[in-house]
Amino acid sequence: MRLEVIPIPCQDVSSMWLVVEGMVAKALKKSRNQQSTELWRQACVRGKGHILVVLTEGKVLRGCAILERHDERLHLVTLTCPGFLKGFVPLLDVWRRLARDAGCTVVSLKGRLGWDRVLRPYGFLPLDDSTLGASADGI
Repeated sequence: MRLEVIPIPCQDVSSMWLVVEGMVAKALKKSRNQQSTELWRQACVRGKGHILVVLTEGKVLRGCAILERHDERLHLVTLTCPGFLKGFVPLLDVWRRLARDAGCTVVSLKGRLGWDRVLRPYGFLPLDDSTLGASADGI
């Protein structure tokens, strides 16, 4: 079964957060992000450049992602899903669409060493600020 990627409207973030908070906390810890899950919840509720996205398989929640707008970029703050690429590939089309809708030209993320090689087939290249980026148009 294929993962479905669903952006959560700002007004529904708080109720969905009860389900995803543990996933977000685990992902933030793994990536050594020192910011609290509450800070990210509030940012997604306000919706000013932050988007919570859930990944489902049928009716089963498999993961979530937080996207954050930085000028012309829509940056992936965190993605939690069993098997990064299993969640990343379905997320990419929706992420690019959300970026274009927000007026962004680039989707970006920070990755550990080696991720530039793994993500190159999806159009990601190293940017000058130690992130990886790809065109929001998918070119």
